[in-house]
Amino acid sequence: MLYTGDGPWSRWVVYGSREDLCSRFCHVCAPCRMGWTLFQDRCYFQSRSLGTWDAANRSCASLGAMLLQVTSHAEQAHIVSYMKVPASWMGLTDQALEGAWMWVDGTHPATNASYWQTGEPSGGSKENCALTLQDGQWYDAPCTEEHHWVCEVEP
Repeated sequence: MLYTGDGPWSRWVVYGSREDLCSRFCHVCAPCRMGWTLFQDRCYFQSRSLGTWDAANRSCASLGAMLLQVTSHAEQAHIVSYMKVPASWMGLTDQALEGAWMWVDGTHPATNASYWQTGEPSGGSKENCALTLQDGQWYDAPCTEEHHWVCEVEP
């Protein structure tokens, strides 16, 4: 619907709601989609459901995004403050080669941007996917466990 005038309803409105198109779909109006948060040059989405690492990876891909890749201390601090759940999958795995942790885009984590808990990763061939916890530490876990996840995408 299109309402005219200069009042709060003077915009394209989603039928049956009070939400305008800018708040839902227009990336020119807001850099991130509804339900996503902006930090620096990225948009982030915390899942509401639980899933395996593979399901989380597919979910992010279906949204045109990827599982979280932490590349700076500032980004890690943002994720920790943003998380509303105890643990979330991120896009770090050593499924391809044991001990060779790689992000979903094929890059390796920078040494200065690694937040492994002391003694982690510790699971050998049984724990090949990485979680970030609310304490900011990374842990390896079996990829078949079900956890929340964080997707990220450029706006």
